[in-house]
Amino acid sequence: MTDDNIKVCLVCEAGGPFKQLQLIEEGLMDFDRFYVTYRTRATESIEGYLLPKVYQRIAGGLVKRRLNVEKIAAPFILPVVFAYLLYILIKERPDVVVSTGDLTIAGPAFYLTKLLGIRTIFVESIGQFEGPSTAGRVLAPVSDRVLVQNTETLDDHAEDAEYHGGVF
Repeated sequence: MTDDNIKVCLVCEAGGPFKQLQLIEEGLMDFDRFYVTYRTRATESIEGYLLPKVYQRIAGGLVKRRLNVEKIAAPFILPVVFAYLLYILIKERPDVVVSTGDLTIAGPAFYLTKLLGIRTIFVESIGQFEGPSTAGRVLAPVSDRVLVQNTETLDDHAEDAEYHGGVF
């Protein structure tokens, strides 16, 4: 497969991880690429699939201890999101999925990519200095490559984590 044929899916939440992926994207200009993220003012102009922000709120509500509306809605919304992500991955057929974290979107996407045989690259947050993030602990086992952006987390991260510098 030549570089011209490689398609990259960039999966992230719309805040800091989105900014980090934008910087990484600068090195991917020779590849066909698209985003899967949340719809916000910052992401309106990008090429890709924009999920409603309500999904992030519902998925994030699952980790709260108290019963809340998000926990009640989750069993109905999460299967729809999984189905939509599956549709995107089958339609676009990316060769690799890259994410800088956020379990509400990268988690489902990475586990679906494994089922479909798509390669994954997880890039740990540049702000993570004390061991792997929650996303890093969950996504590293299903990632083909794990990249950390500072040497402090290299020893504490997945056995095969790599350090090649930060994106900033």
